[in-house]
Amino acid sequence: MNNILAWTDDLIFFSRIHGIAAKMGLVTKQIRKAELFTGETGIGLVLVDIQVAGENLAAVAGDLLPKGVRMVGYGSHVDAAGLRAARELGLNPVMPRSQFVERLPLDLFGWVGRGGCS
Repeated sequence: MNNILAWTDDLIFFSRIHGIAAKMGLVTKQIRKAELFTGETGIGLVLVDIQVAGENLAAVAGDLLPKGVRMVGYGSHVDAAGLRAARELGLNPVMPRSQFVERLPLDLFGWVGRGGCS
């Protein structure tokens, strides 16, 4: 149950996430639309680009968080309302994209529940 879904439409950024995860022996998959979550199993972590998720974030979070799936959110540093809304939905942690990029190599293992920082 340590599969990682990256909810982003940025292929180059996803390749960065995938490369870091692969070095840790973790499996990643890119999801671009909320409806693509249907049928996904073994999800341990969802990395969410808040701007891509948009209004679909509440429904997906409402489905996955009660099942114990951790959701980590990131977005534009100028979108304070979006970052706050993601926190209120239960995503943890939520941060500006620049901070996410810095933390990803250090915290990814912890985010999927294998110890480390959170």
